[in-house]
Amino acid sequence: MCIVSYIPTQNGFHLTSNRDEQVHRPTEAPKTYNYKGSELIFPRDLEANGTWFAAHPKEKKVSCLLNAKGIFPDRTRRQSRGQLPLEYLSVKNFDLQQKVLTFYAPFLLITLHYPDSGKEFTSFHWDGIQLKKQELNPALPYLWCSTSLYQVKESEMFQKLFQQTISEIKNLKQTLEFHRKVAQPRNSVNYLEKKQRHTNSEHHKLYLKRQYFSDSVHRPY
Repeated sequence: MCIVSYIPTQNGFHLTSNRDEQVHRPTEAPKTYNYKGSELIFPRDLEANGTWFAAHPKEKKVSCLLNAKGIFPDRTRRQSRGQLPLEYLSVKNFDLQQKVLTFYAPFLLITLHYPDSGKEFTSFHWDGIQLKKQELNPALPYLWCSTSLYQVKESEMFQKLFQQTISEIKNLKQTLEFHRKVAQPRNSVNYLEKKQRHTNSEHHKLYLKRQYFSDSVHRPY
């Protein structure tokens, strides 16, 4: 839930996420699950039983979650943010603005619906008090960083690198190479200062080409 990029292409888009997480937190690689009657593809966080990246191939919808800074609810009443991408994909006409978010920790939720008629591309930022919705332009590239992990300077550095690199990114391999550059490696000083423990970087990508949906995972050594 750390860095996400969206890159439009002639035939679709690249939506790529690298997740930096504690190495001892159990997870499962992406596979197909029947979630409340919907066939969804997502990696599963075994600790909270949610996800940070999910897709609904039949409905042509995808959603990605990042942690954010803000006011946290009481731990004993806290609900998992990892359920939100799944709810967006599986609940018909899901409206996050009508959902009570009091017991959810701060987050940024990115949603993308790509029917034949066009794309609906949106981000929702919850800071623990207020939910802000932003309509995004699917014809433009975007990069998001987890504000709970990266300081403003780091985020600005990643944004600058992204803008400098975007014209050179022509395929999935180059997209992953960019994420390898910005992903926090094991023993990263930036991460250890905050968490005092090692992290894993996992890369996930969903690729739409000629109305065909595929899912894959890349795990760097």
